[in-house]
Amino acid sequence: GSFKFVVLMDTLHEQLKNLILFLNQNSEFDVYAVELKYYKYDSFEIVIPKLFGSEVKKDLTQKTKLALPTDDDFLNAYAKQGQQKEAQVFLDVFHDLNEGRLTLDGVSAHKTPKTCTITVRQNNGKTTFSLYVDPMFEGGGIDVWTYGNSAWTRAYKVVTDSIPSLRPTAALANQNYARMGRWALKHFSRKSFEMILRDLTSV
Repeated sequence: GSFKFVVLMDTLHEQLKNLILFLNQNSEFDVYAVELKYYKYDSFEIVIPKLFGSEVKKDLTQKTKLALPTDDDFLNAYAKQGQQKEAQVFLDVFHDLNEGRLTLDGVSAHKTPKTCTITVRQNNGKTTFSLYVDPMFEGGGIDVWTYGNSAWTRAYKVVTDSIPSLRPTAALANQNYARMGRWALKHFSRKSFEMILRDLTSV
């Protein structure tokens, strides 16, 4: 969730400089502009970059920072859907990974202001499984994504073989990232999930 945007231009207009200044002072991500001055002298070509935006110091209050959801936030939200038990199973795996009770090479777990996400890194790519704190987001369930072409083929086979109920939203082996589909919580089980994690890390 830490983003830095860099804009390259031959000329920076004052309106753009003011916009960058405002964004950098009032948001948690950073925007930089690089003005490229071009000169030619005899057979020489010279490009001189000038960075704008890095001089701004952040002064954000705590109110602008989104808090990470607690387990109770997840469980209370999913209790309304009658899926508290399944959400608890996912959270148990999440905490077992974070606290070392379950150790798998290349598998990590982290929270964002919106999700609990378990990530499997593989062959210069990764596959992620995200449970959203809002059970209605994107139709509910566990969102499965792959990042990196090399990760797709393996992940697609492992996930679709292990989760017959999952209907892939894409089969795009040539994409840098793609949403594979949603794993409905009513079909979720720890046994199947751990088997998927182990299979993904076996190659």
